[in-house]
Amino acid sequence: TLDLNLSRAFLIGNKIGNGESCYRLTVNARAANALNRANLFGTIGVLSSPLFGRATAANPARRIEFGLRFNF
Repeated sequence: TLDLNLSRAFLIGNKIGNGESCYRLTVNARAANALNRANLFGTIGVLSSPLFGRATAANPARRIEFGLRFNF
């Protein structure tokens, strides 16, 4: 799987005495399983089973989350 996390911080407001801005807005985007590839598991290991060697389940599909954080 390919997981991605992108974030960007923006400074808002006037600078205070030490040179930093009063406020900071951080925008975040996160994607789990970004390529949406099937990740199979739960392989049948019983030799006499007609499903021997086949996966019976898969991990969840792509998930994308967005977020904002405001520091003051």
